[in-house]
Amino acid sequence: MQHLFRLGVDIDFSDDDGFTALHHAVLSGFEDCVQELINWGSDVNAISQHGSPLNLAARKERGRVISILVSARADKARAVDFAVAHGQDVENLRSLLHLPVTETTVEPLSVDSAAARRERALELAVANVPDFDESVAALIQDFERRRTIQDLKWRKRRLELAVANLQDFDSSR
Repeated sequence: MQHLFRLGVDIDFSDDDGFTALHHAVLSGFEDCVQELINWGSDVNAISQHGSPLNLAARKERGRVISILVSARADKARAVDFAVAHGQDVENLRSLLHLPVTETTVEPLSVDSAAARRERALELAVANVPDFDESVAALIQDFERRRTIQDLKWRKRRLELAVANLQDFDSSR
């Protein structure tokens, strides 16, 4: 992994589900990989469709991985908020994170109520943020620029490998 990081691989590149390398390492229970990814600056609070690495570690009940993530300042509150919003087992998550377990059971949100909450949050954001449209446009531009840079890095690396293979082929003749 260190070799890839030295080559400039985007450590927080995510797949179609939003999973980064850290999400995959957490799911697999590879504690050494989790620690190495964190050491290289992986975002411990990156959110995928299934939550943060902390959500995944709690769901798989990987106590040691949870400890590693928490010591790297994974956001416990964000993990709990995600669990509540997506109908996950909040009480188990609170227990694994050593948070006080609430006496009342938190009702999982239905898809409709979760969508309604997101819509209301967006309405509030639009109402309270001056130049909202410009802010969103700037975020989209930044995302596209970062994605383009990553694509260019990968293309450059593939070309370098192709040139190296051609040179090896020529020298073997």
